[in-house]
Amino acid sequence: MANPKVFARRIRRRARQVETGAPAAVRATALVINQTVIFATPKDTGHAKANWQIGIDSPITKEIDEEEPGQGEATIGRNAGVIRAAPKGMKSIILSNNVPYIHKLNEGSSSQAPAQFVQIAVLDAVAAIRKTRFFR
Repeated sequence: MANPKVFARRIRRRARQVETGAPAAVRATALVINQTVIFATPKDTGHAKANWQIGIDSPITKEIDEEEPGQGEATIGRNAGVIRAAPKGMKSIILSNNVPYIHKLNEGSSSQAPAQFVQIAVLDAVAAIRKTRFFR
């Protein structure tokens, strides 16, 4: 029969691991989703790519007047900085895009990306992050 004191010690240790590992898991997942969605976004001028923005605990609701010069590297880097700087007590990390035509792009209006490219990118990111172990 298991010793109750040993069991209680193991449970407390696991609780500490979850407490410290959960925020790392959330940040890592957000970083991967940020990258996959931005890379998947079709590019004409780069305005849609540049408008992927990270909000901490509330979405960003404004469109920014920028263009992504590359495949998404600048926007990914900007958003990664916001994700990494998020306070420990955050409740959510929200990736949003406020260009008026993002829905049409996601419906397949561009030949550069399939319909539902956002959902596909998120599923790909989640599949990739599932292979990561956050709790030892």
